[in-house]
Amino acid sequence: MNIQFYLLAAIGLMLATPAICPAQVQKESQQGLANILRLSGINREIELTEQQHDKLFGLWLEIKFDLERAFGNYKDNFSETLPAPKQAELKKELAEAIVRIREKEFERLEETLLAEQLQRLKQLRIQYLTRDSDGIGALKEELDLTPSQIRKIDEVSEALKKEVKEIQANQRNEQLTKVEMVAIFKEMREKSKKEIMTFLTTAQQRKLTALRGEEFDFKKGRLVNAEPDVDKGSDEAEKSSDTGDSNQGNKDK
Repeated sequence: MNIQFYLLAAIGLMLATPAICPAQVQKESQQGLANILRLSGINREIELTEQQHDKLFGLWLEIKFDLERAFGNYKDNFSETLPAPKQAELKKELAEAIVRIREKEFERLEETLLAEQLQRLKQLRIQYLTRDSDGIGALKEELDLTPSQIRKIDEVSEALKKEVKEIQANQRNEQLTKVEMVAIFKEMREKSKKEIMTFLTTAQQRKLTALRGEEFDFKKGRLVNAEPDVDKGSDEAEKSSDTGDSNQGNKDK
């Protein structure tokens, strides 16, 4: 696991935002491998056994609780009135706490999953993170992105966010339906992703394809263009649905 990536990402989050809100806790939670296991169809895709499922559901709850506690402690102690060095110290402590949580998560996953299962889970995580344009920018270490590439990716991502906010603000005036909004946002995201891909070298594009692995449809809970597996599906499909988490992916989006 690239612990440096998690540390840099965590520090970036801390420096960018002085006060931590629940949405940021949720976003950080989504960055981990354990969260991907809660998405529809993942259990079948990595052929998770019932015993593995039970262990990893407990791990997911632990990670979620640990993150909430870490962010909660930070929020309780942080104040804009604190001296700058103290603010920086609290942010660093939170970043380090997140890294420790991720280390525990990965160690437990290594103990529970087979090597091929863990490898596929990593691919699915990268696919999930890169659904939106800013997700590619999160792969700084994996793709060896240059400062210039990162700046360009950030500019496109910020422009997309600005456009989304403007459309949402004008939704009533334009009398757009929910279906129309979804279609517009999907088109905008695809356009941004295509633009960002032009910033990558041919080698980086190939590496990203390899990191993603075989394409998975998170909405349908199966491989892209794959036929539904009726025989496999019924009793084994989505053990997470027993806990009401099978739609976690859609809720998190």
